[in-house]
Formats: sequence, structure tokens, C-alpha cells
Amino acid sequence: MHVKTMFAATCLAAMGAITAPALAATGYNYTIIAVPGAAQTSIAGVNNTNTVVGTWVDTAGVSHGFTWTAGKYTNFSAPAGSYGISVAGVNSSGTVVGSYQQSSGYVAGFTYSNGSFTTVTDTPNFSTYLVGLNDTGETAGYAVSYFSQYSDFVIKKGAFATEFAPSYGDAVAAAINASGDIVGNYLVKTGAQSGFLVSGNNAVTISLAGATAITPAAINNSDVVVGRMELTATRAVTGFIYSAGTITTVPVSGFTNSALSGINVTGVVAGTAWTSSATSTAFVKNGAVVTKLSPPGAISASATAITASGAVGGNMSLGTKQVGFLAVLQ
Repeated sequence: MHVKTMFAATCLAAMGAITAPALAATGYNYTIIAVPGAAQTSIAGVNNTNTVVGTWVDTAGVSHGFTWTAGKYTNFSAPAGSYGISVAGVNSSGTVVGSYQQSSGYVAGFTYSNGSFTTVTDTPNFSTYLVGLNDTGETAGYAVSYFSQYSDFVIKKGAFATEFAPSYGDAVAAAINASGDIVGNYLVKTGAQSGFLVSGNNAVTISLAGATAITPAAINNSDVVVGRMELTATRAVTGFIYSAGTITTVPVSGFTNSALSGINVTGVVAGTAWTSSATSTAFVKNGAVVTKLSPPGAISASATAITASGAVGGNMSLGTKQVGFLAVLQ
């Protein structure tokens, strides 16, 4: 693996105070995404044409991938002899990325497009996980050695390149934007987990005094990052928005915890709020307004992705079964 040398500028981000906003009411049309015959269906991503992708589990417990477009499901599986598949996301052209466990025990990444399944692996004797793909075909992921050493990478024109190599700890990529900038997390010497953002040839650490387990989840084309962190004093989890050196926490009124999972080109974010795991609520935050998503029949719901037009993909519990949903503004 070729290592790109960079100087990481550590940024102890300023914290923007925000009052927990009340949930507002906005109209959405909901489509339930449930692969026919599946025991469970889980959405991983949705693109700007409202193609939904994810993973479904059959009655034997084996996981497969799927795409959904305008009511049509297309299922796909890992190569014969593999142990299941995990879908991570989709780009605007409908190319799907994810990972699967090979018969050797190592994990390989994959891309899937128009019926073609392509295996992607990095260094021999490493497991390879793909987490995101942009519209130019650049892919973000991370590799894990037999000794559990983690290394993030971006694939550009077929070549692997490590983007962020901390002096201590392992780096795990989480997402990539249109410019090929990536975000992820890594461990520091104190044992805490910080985030990182690599933009061009610059790497910045995302950290905040009084917070640990900082986990970026998504990045938009303006390098605004969203994710979750744990507050040391209360052990509560809170969503955050990172932009130009400033972290703003995003609590949600009526809930103990929150996490952000997606952000679109206009800065609208999607996330999940909960007090207990059985009563989670998916929401959208647009400016100061937080809107609850209420897919029909849901006991609990979580958001996973948001499109440029504000459509949200997520997952919901029906009690004994998990399915996905697509929420489109009316």
C-alpha cells in the first residue's frame, strides 16, 4: 500500500452552543422497503434518484444485498462459498459498495453495478472494507490486518492510497464526498476516539474537550461533517456538526441521546434520537427546525441517509421484524 505523507493539524474544535429544538411537523410520503421473503431488511443508503440500497437476511440467516428503484427490487449475493454480505452505500449512477466475508475468513470489499459483482481487496492477508463511493468512482474504505491493525484508504484510478496515518492508533474511514475528501475516526494515546477529515493534502483531527468516542458518519461537498460523540460528564451520546474548526452539538428535545448519520449539499441533516433503544425516533434538522419522521407502523425508527432533495432512507422496527423506509417530502 502506498502511503501519502501528510501533516495532521490537530484542531481542538470550538463548541457552538445550541438549545434543544422541539420536534416540528412536516409532511412526508413514506414507502416501506421490505424485500419479499426476507426475515429482515436494512437500508444502508439512498442516492439522488431515490434508489435505495441495503442488506436483507433470508430465513436461513444468510445476508444478501439489494437495490430498490421505483418499486422494483434487485437482489444480489456474494460469490459462492462466502458467508454473507454487508452493503454500505450507493452513488448517483447506482453503483453499490460494501463488504463480504470470504471462505478464507478474510473480508473483501465489493462494488455492484448493472448485475456485475466485483471483488476489491488491498494488501494480502488483510481484510478490506469499503464504506463509500463518490460519483467519480473514488472509493473510501479501510483495511484490517491479522493483528487487528487498521488503515484507511482511498482508491483513485485503481490505486490504493492511505489518506491519514496517525502517529498513534488506527484510522478507520467512514465516508467520502465528491472531491474525494474523507472522514473517519482513530484512537489517541489517552484511549479516546477522535475524528479526522482529510481534504486535499491536509488532514485535521476533530476533537473536543469533554467528549470522547467522536465518530464521524458523513461529509458533504462543503466539507461539513456530521456524526456522534459521547459526553464524558454524562455519558450521553449527542449528534454533532463540524464545520471549519467548530463543533456544534445537536441534542433533541425529549430525548437523552442523539446521533447524526447524513448531511446533504444544502446542510440539511438526518439522524436518530433515543432515550432507550426500543423508542428511537428518526428526524431531520433543517436550520433550527427538527422534524420527526413517523413511518406508518413503526415502533421505533432510525435514519441512515439523506439526499439532495431531502428524501431520507432509514430503518424501522415492527416489533418482531425490521424493515426499511423511504421518506420523501410532499
